[in-house]
Amino acid sequence: MVPIDLPATPRFPVYSLQGPGLQGAETSVPRPDGQDKVQLTQAVVPGNFTLLDGDGSVTAGFSVNARPEESQLERVPVEQIEALLGEGAVLPVGHSTKMSDALSGHWDSRWNFIPG
Repeated sequence: MVPIDLPATPRFPVYSLQGPGLQGAETSVPRPDGQDKVQLTQAVVPGNFTLLDGDGSVTAGFSVNARPEESQLERVPVEQIEALLGEGAVLPVGHSTKMSDALSGHWDSRWNFIPG
C-alpha cells in the first residue's frame, strides 16, 4: 500500500494513476471525503507511477521496486536445472556443440527459436 498526501488545493473528487500493469478502473483513484491522503493498492508491478489530478497535472510520483530475490545472482545448481529441463540440458562453458544438436531430443523439432 502506498500512502500519498494530496495538496491542500485544489482538491478533486477523483485522481488518475498511471503506471505499468494498470488498466481501466484500476487507474481511477477516488479521494475519500474529507481526507487529505489516498492509499494506493493498485501499484503492484515494479516500475514508475504517476498520480494525476482532475486537470491532468502531476500530483505525486513514486516507484515500486522489484523484490530483492528477483535480482539474486547466485548460480542455480545443475541438478535443479536438469530436474526441470532434463538430463544433459546444461552444457559446460566452452562446449562447441551446435545449439540445434544440444536441443535435439529435448523439444519437438517444430519449435523455431530463431525466426528464419
